Amino acid sequence: ILVYVILAGLFGLFVYLVSRHFGWQRRLSRTTTAMLDDDEPERSRDEWLEMAAKLTGEGRYREAVRCLYLASLLRFDEAGVARFIRSETNWEHLRRIEKSAKLPPGLDFTDPTRAFDSVWYGFRIKGIEDVEWFRQWYGRVTDALFNREAA
Repeated sequence: ILVYVILAGLFGLFVYLVSRHFGWQRRLSRTTTAMLDDDEPERSRDEWLEMAAKLTGEGRYREAVRCLYLASLLRFDEAGVARFIRSETNWEHLRRIEKSAKLPPGLDFTDPTRAFDSVWYGFRIKGIEDVEWFRQWYGRVTDALFNREAA
């Protein structure tokens, strides 16, 4: 009987550890793929742009690209194209942007999303060149949304 009790206890411990492990992996997966971590402060579009300029000045180009990408997402949100949900991934945002009836024609967010993935998750940063590309993209988004709103 003692052997069965010990085996049952070990089996229970095994089940507990396995369930904790998979729960931990799900939480880790979700937080690493979300655009913003839960503990990161909320910032306005202008604050992201200011932070991008500051980080560019410090030579932290990868982080500056992230700020510009987030500023673009917030600009889409402000224009009513697609809501910015901080716990979602950049690809989830892209899908909502593409489906939006308020997206200006000819404004495709796929290439910037791929470029962001390459810079942020792939650590493939060319330097100031990437920052300037995203700054120009942000300008295109702003201009296209302004022209749509003015029409």
